Amino acid sequence: MGARMTSLVRSFVNPVTVGLGVVLIGLCAVLVRQARAGKGSPGAGVAALVVWVSVLVYVTLVVPSSSQLPVRVGLMPLVDTVRGLRSGAAENVLAATVANVALFVPLGLVWALSRAAVTGADGGWWRVGVGGLGVSALVEAAQWGLGFGAVTSDDLIANSAGAVLGWVVGMRVGRGVRGSELVP
Repeated sequence: MGARMTSLVRSFVNPVTVGLGVVLIGLCAVLVRQARAGKGSPGAGVAALVVWVSVLVYVTLVVPSSSQLPVRVGLMPLVDTVRGLRSGAAENVLAATVANVALFVPLGLVWALSRAAVTGADGGWWRVGVGGLGVSALVEAAQWGLGFGAVTSDDLIANSAGAVLGWVVGMRVGRGVRGSELVP
């Protein structure tokens, strides 16, 4: 396991993130039940977003602040990822990319399930993508401003993709929407 993988394990496999993850999964299960029943209140959605933001801040700002690595900036889209996948550290780069996607899946999931349950509308996949991009940009700006972490356009792309993936999953499990209805 390389240095990057160790950092990923430290970020995602610890009592704080695992505990918050279990709570988040439980809240998402409540949202699925509410959406399928056509009922819902914003309470579970708000609670899920608060837990998700807590995980996001912990994983992207608190844990990296304890490392001694300085900020690394990479603004050319996908260059770092492609180079990394061609290197001896391909498994670390792949794990980091999957983690960046997975980290934002709850945003799209909660968005889809909350909107479907409360308003009967889904909000549109593109709105979730833009929202994911905005939140991701805030995280990257915070990492750059605080002087630690990896500030890359690849993170913006992976995080936005995760938010859209979460929305697709939320639409499918929340209301049983057919694939043809996922595209506006």
